Amino acid sequence: MKTLRFYLACCLCLLFVYPVYAAPPDTAKIAYVTWIKGNSTINLMNPDGGEHKILLQRSGKINQLAWSPNGEKLLFCAERNGTHDIFIMNADGSNIKPVFQLMKYKREPVWSPDGKQIAYVAYSKTANNWNIHIASADGQNIKPTIQTHRLGGDPSWSSDSTKIAYVISNVKKSEIYIYNLDSNTKKRLILHKQPWFTLPRWSPNSQKIAFAWGGNDIENGIYISNGDGTDTQLITATEQAKIYSLAWAPNGKQLVYSKSVRGISQIFTVDIATGETLQLTQEGVNIDPVWYDPAVSSLPVEPNKQLLTSTWGKIKK
Repeated sequence: MKTLRFYLACCLCLLFVYPVYAAPPDTAKIAYVTWIKGNSTINLMNPDGGEHKILLQRSGKINQLAWSPNGEKLLFCAERNGTHDIFIMNADGSNIKPVFQLMKYKREPVWSPDGKQIAYVAYSKTANNWNIHIASADGQNIKPTIQTHRLGGDPSWSSDSTKIAYVISNVKKSEIYIYNLDSNTKKRLILHKQPWFTLPRWSPNSQKIAFAWGGNDIENGIYISNGDGTDTQLITATEQAKIYSLAWAPNGKQLVYSKSVRGISQIFTVDIATGETLQLTQEGVNIDPVWYDPAVSSLPVEPNKQLLTSTWGKIKK
């Protein structure tokens, strides 16, 4: 009997020392944000637009979602006490935490493909400029790495974590650059007299880059090029509709994006081979879709010790 009691006590101790993590979705899901009447929700739906489920609901704006490589976590941005910062939660909407100890304006978080780092955009006092920062997944070891200027940013990692595609933008132009983390060098992706490129996104195998492009002599739409900017192809035209967000399907065969429909953002998918589009949302303002598929994504992400000690309730206080 004493042995049994000792065993049960040890098991209870382990439950308190080692947290139970929420499992990732067991089927392909698209996470996205909906804004309705001052409230935000983070939702899941099937890639065909079915089975919508709310994970998190709160007043104020939420945006800029990012799946962890193994689908167990979601990064997102939210306003807290007037600050737009980065938070993390389990894939089921539980265990919401701030990623960083210091609350300050940050945006556009994205995981490195190995799950060990996060890239995001923030102001750097040292460089007196807006930069893409890179930090470890626990919010430590922060380094301002790439200068973007205030209107730039939007980082996207290559699958081997050696390159970051991003945007440098001002009132006259918006151009895509590729930064090589190994050589500390950058190169413009495409040279063109209509330099209005946004939303660069590496394909899952980093052979292609998808992006939005428009201009006076360019058909507005979503394009794909090789990783070096050659062989640019229009995938789907969007007329004058603004494209707000863009992401790949993990299998590399589709893209999911949000664009304005009669002035309101809705979410679509497009088949890269055929150009066939499908509208997935109908009501509210829907933005920032990101796609996870357990059949393709299986990389483990190490637990974050800091994230286990701070609660959403403490942030609210």
